[in-house]
Amino acid sequence: MTLSPSTLVFGKIGAGEELVIHSHVPENGIIFGDGIEAGYFACNSGAIARVGLAERQANLIIRS
Repeated sequence: MTLSPSTLVFGKIGAGEELVIHSHVPENGIIFGDGIEAGYFACNSGAIARVGLAERQANLIIRS
């Protein structure tokens, strides 16, 4: 079976909006949003993921 590549790879959503992802990947489908694959969650065929903006914003502080 040949799977089609994603057609949407970047975008913006605003307050009250959401991105809805319907997975058609039969197995080993994953979603990660911070560039770190270890923080993924499974998203196999039939799964629906809804992504929206958080109500609160965190600040990352790195000590050097």
